[in-house]
Amino acid sequence: MCISCTGVYLIYTKVDAFLWQMLDTIAIVIVVPGATWFTMNSLRKAKETVIDSDQPIHITVQNLVKIYDWGSRFKREWIGNRNIRERAGQIKYYHHWKDFDDFVWELPVLGFMFYLPSDT
Repeated sequence: MCISCTGVYLIYTKVDAFLWQMLDTIAIVIVVPGATWFTMNSLRKAKETVIDSDQPIHITVQNLVKIYDWGSRFKREWIGNRNIRERAGQIKYYHHWKDFDDFVWELPVLGFMFYLPSDT
């Protein structure tokens, strides 16, 4: 209640326009009790116990598979994505020099990269 009273007092002493005073007062009257209810309800649910502390915990694992000689997660995802692109026909294999026609624009860039001196 004290927060609402302080908010209403600040609104009527600091806000000049009557319309904004009314809108701010309505907002304070709705927001402060709503935020208080939400906080109290959340804290009440956080205190509830799902598992009784007196009961022993029993965990069972039904299916456990260990795969040896697998690569890292990055490598598995890289290979999996490559396989998806292969099936979709998006991977282009380069077998002949004419297959590199898409990269002609990179030649001037590479030339400037080696021609221009670097400060490092």
